Amino acid sequence: MLFNFKTLAVVLILFGFIFPVSGKSPGRCATCGRSIVSSFSVFEGKNYCSEVCVEKLLPTCHQCQKRIISNFIKVENRNYCSDECFDLTISPCEICGLRNRSYVLVEGVPFCEKHAKGPFCEICLLPVKTKADVGDGRLICKSCHQSRAVLTGSRMDLIYQATWKQFSAFSMNTSGSLPVVKMVNKTALNFLLGKTFRDNDIHRSQGFYLRKEETGKPAECTLYLLSAMDEPLVYAVGYHETMHHWLAENYSNVSQKLSHDEHEGLCQWVSWRLCSDLGNVRGVQIIEKDTDPVYGDGFRKVKAVLKEGNVQDVRRWLEQDKGLKVRSVSGQP
Repeated sequence: MLFNFKTLAVVLILFGFIFPVSGKSPGRCATCGRSIVSSFSVFEGKNYCSEVCVEKLLPTCHQCQKRIISNFIKVENRNYCSDECFDLTISPCEICGLRNRSYVLVEGVPFCEKHAKGPFCEICLLPVKTKADVGDGRLICKSCHQSRAVLTGSRMDLIYQATWKQFSAFSMNTSGSLPVVKMVNKTALNFLLGKTFRDNDIHRSQGFYLRKEETGKPAECTLYLLSAMDEPLVYAVGYHETMHHWLAENYSNVSQKLSHDEHEGLCQWVSWRLCSDLGNVRGVQIIEKDTDPVYGDGFRKVKAVLKEGNVQDVRRWLEQDKGLKVRSVSGQP
């Protein structure tokens, strides 16, 4: 969320007096140059033959376009004849419509100071005007829920099929089969995570890779993805969880050789590489701005080693530097 407190600098300009004068001719009009033969007006020390000539010198209100004949407001080289005209130019709060000279920009959208404090939509990151009910306590605005959230299993399957192809194109091919993909809400995902992970992992988790191995049988692999994420985030989470699958398919001692932050950091690095290559700006920003000590710091730790490398660099780091053992048959325990 990008906050930018905007307080407009308002300058009150005090106008010089305009008043009629009669008597001896003062010479020529400062506007039209004609000789003044009767009564005339004085404005800011100069003489004018008529009010028309005076008005030609007056500033124009930027809002109502009328000539300003008294004190006025000047803001960013624009003149306003009154508070009312100036206030009409202030961006209204997106939620309540209040026009305030001190407003807040959140992701470039104006809000009053009250509504700028949130709560915020998990997708667009803007303060929520109307909340959608996703059934698990998450806060998503109605607009994002209708236009951006992935809400059906069929759409999730289509996105993950594309995720798998993009993952494979990065040379992360597996000889095993595609994991089963299931879409679940936050309550169900937290239940699956249970007590295996940190409380913060459960709170922030948007996906979960579950693998069941039995000697002599193919592993049962299921990838759970959180419902109501927007499409760019589905891809980013999908890359991350698919990397967990790739590691489990190709190596037998991942948890023994990689620390928690290295394991999650590597999955984040792969997601970051794919998001970067495929123009997923939202995915890149989420990963790069993550401050979590495991996911965020883990990503930066792995990135410092692998930089913008490829699958050969990943394998070399895992096998030579970290001592991971390659499975004799991919996917078999």
